[in-house]
Amino acid sequence: MPIKQQGGVFGRHPTFNTVDVDGVLNTGGNVKVGGTTLSNPNSYGNILNVQGYAPAVVLTETDTGKNYTLGINGQSLRLIEGTTVRTTFDTSGNLTVNTGNLIIGTSGKGIDFSATSGTGTSELFDDYEEGTWTPTTAGDATGVITGAVGQYTKIGRLVQCQCQFQVTTNFTSNAIDGLPFVPRIQATLSNQYGSYAVNTDGTGNVFFRINDAGTSAAFEETTGQGGTDHLPNTTNNRYMFCFTYETDS
Repeated sequence: MPIKQQGGVFGRHPTFNTVDVDGVLNTGGNVKVGGTTLSNPNSYGNILNVQGYAPAVVLTETDTGKNYTLGINGQSLRLIEGTTVRTTFDTSGNLTVNTGNLIIGTSGKGIDFSATSGTGTSELFDDYEEGTWTPTTAGDATGVITGAVGQYTKIGRLVQCQCQFQVTTNFTSNAIDGLPFVPRIQATLSNQYGSYAVNTDGTGNVFFRINDAGTSAAFEETTGQGGTDHLPNTTNNRYMFCFTYETDS
């Protein structure tokens, strides 16, 4: 039975199987739905059986007119925009984001793994980032490089870098600059060491030394114990390398 906005007055205790309200239903007390009493029903929005979700709360966003349904389907609680399921929360405690992303809204917050076994000082995963960086010459280097391109992936405070460039003038310094993050200062080690592959005619193994301040890294070459500076040169002028280091950023 429909109740129109300009309808008449009913008896003191009217009973209907189905009621359609044309407009806003205001109540002076509680509303009982399916045997459950809801106090202050206006704060619950519209209580409906919609799209197979029962009971359900339908909320209308006033600026856009979009309808959002929060309802139970089987053993899952779901949030639906129109007919699209956005998120699902099941009885096992699993939260599924069906569309969109899970966004951490505050810097320094993330996913806390402290419930797992371990003795680490922190089990909070609070950062992930992908991007590009461009190496430049550093220190007293007079080398000129061209075609420099690089990419990085940051997981927590661990940074993995890749890059390549061509040398057009021999380096007088073994350093490059422009690392995407400042290396972490080590408490017991003066530097961090990474590894890389490079086109070179050097007789020893070439690797990277990550300086513990600034954003530079140095090429070094070793033929056994100890090491010497490796100067990028025009003989084999195309260098390709990758390395990993830690940052406090």
